[in-house]
Amino acid sequence: MAHDQENESDHEEKVDTRLSYEELDLALNELFFEYEKLKNKYFVCKKSIIKLKKN
Repeated sequence: MAHDQENESDHEEKVDTRLSYEELDLALNELFFEYEKLKNKYFVCKKSIIKLKKN
């Protein structure tokens, strides 16, 4: 009997940490929005560098 009790205490309840499709979709949209902002900043910087090199 003691052996059975040990096995039960070893198996803790597993919490489902998976995201729903809606949560994943929102997260992907946020990531894409942040990516677009960074991409725009990159191109602004690139244009500035090109202008500086010409001068």
